[in-house]
Amino acid sequence: MGQNNSMNNDHESLQSQLDILRQRLSSLNEEIAKFGEPFAPLKKIMERQDTEQAIAQLEKQLGLTQPAPPTPQVMSKHKPRSKWWGCGCGVLAVIVLILALSFWVFLDGVNNSTVGVVYYAANSVAFSPDGKTIASGGSDTVIKLWDTASGKLLNTITGHSNAVNSVAFSPDGKTLASSSWDKTVKLWDTNSGNLLITLTGQANSVNSVTFSSDGKILASGSSDGILKLREAASGNLLITIPGHDKAVNSVAISSDGKTLASASADYTIKLWDANSGKLLNTITGHSNAVNSVAFSPDGKTLASASNDKSIKLWDTNSGNLRNTLTGYSYAVNSIAFSPDGKILAAGSNMDNSIKLWEDTNSGNLRNTLTGYSYAVNSIAFSPDGKILAAGSNMDNSIKLWEVASGKLLNTLTK
Repeated sequence: MGQNNSMNNDHESLQSQLDILRQRLSSLNEEIAKFGEPFAPLKKIMERQDTEQAIAQLEKQLGLTQPAPPTPQVMSKHKPRSKWWGCGCGVLAVIVLILALSFWVFLDGVNNSTVGVVYYAANSVAFSPDGKTIASGGSDTVIKLWDTASGKLLNTITGHSNAVNSVAFSPDGKTLASSSWDKTVKLWDTNSGNLLITLTGQANSVNSVTFSSDGKILASGSSDGILKLREAASGNLLITIPGHDKAVNSVAISSDGKTLASASADYTIKLWDANSGKLLNTITGHSNAVNSVAFSPDGKTLASASNDKSIKLWDTNSGNLRNTLTGYSYAVNSIAFSPDGKILAAGSNMDNSIKLWEDTNSGNLRNTLTGYSYAVNSIAFSPDGKILAAGSNMDNSIKLWEVASGKLLNTLTK
């Protein structure tokens, strides 16, 4: 029975992603039509090709018969990975692969040589507590540490065998946690980049990881719907919570360390006692998968972002809905409160932008930050609230924005 439920849940999630991809394909076709097919940017043509291929794979996996539109004949090294698709990997892994498909752009040189440039997704970004360092994790399996002021690459940390989904600094800044499709959480020494501990025991991709404000607890959520609470210093498992029917996409701990929030592909948000693992509340209201949750600094408000193209603000104590923020054409991937709680930033899926909301009770939009070619996967405020870092899909870049003005300060690329 449990296996049948899991298969049904996976089917529903994949169908949801198929709908999103079809919307994206329609949008790409419109963009390409504006240029005229022969004159459209090559990366748009190839993104369309990869999107069509992903749709075809999903339709095959779901047992559908309708084919995707014909793929343009563009020089490419991108080959179907049929064995990968049939391996039984987690739904989130499928989703992110679709949205972060690597593709090749070829340039013919004077010697008829071919130069390939591969594109990746920057899945997660985080500031160190002192604001001097930015960590990023991506689909290229590595973690990178950047100097915030100069944008210089400080260190490249390797060790994961699959895409890195989430990164988080400990409150003292000495430890960096990362979670991955490879079903592990790893703890690293921030200064040296050395591996401290590898935490296993998940049956599927680990999608989100976070520390409690006192640094004692490490929480994680995975595609098997399970939450784990561990002792951060030792990695010892404290509590396992079979929390959701579908993938856990995001976890967050309130500033007082008492409440754990989890967001899931099962359309729900759940609040847990962070010490005992007891379920405190199940919050419903989204009509599609919930991708991200964030507590306000005072802990009174919980924000959630969803594939239903909305952000919802909830009263943490009662679970009552306070407000719904709309204006998105596609899924909202990530959200973050500024340290003073006055601004809520949100990165969207195919809108390729970041919206800054102020006075979330009234839903006033402060600014929209554009300049992205692809989806915004992850956002984070600096500890002083002056800078917003955002990781983008496919180009593996991190953009740094001045929050007050909306000015682009720097673009960090590999």
